[in-house]
Amino acid sequence: MEYKHHFEGNYCIAGEGEVVDLQSGTVYPLPPRTLYMLDKHDAHIIRAMRGDLRVVCVFNPPLVGDGTHRADGS
Repeated sequence: MEYKHHFEGNYCIAGEGEVVDLQSGTVYPLPPRTLYMLDKHDAHIIRAMRGDLRVVCVFNPPLVGDGTHRADGS
């Protein structure tokens, strides 16, 4: 996942997961009550590890219902 034109904020509300930075390979744990931000349009993946992973995502500028997400993140 990557959004070239948006800043992204995420808050884990349930379950456990991890965020993987695809450029560095660094893995960050994602337990409940964790907030993380992506401000450099970082290419990343999120993996669910335990329980039902539930993450609230906020984008700026906001995503709209008719937007198209291309493979290059634009």
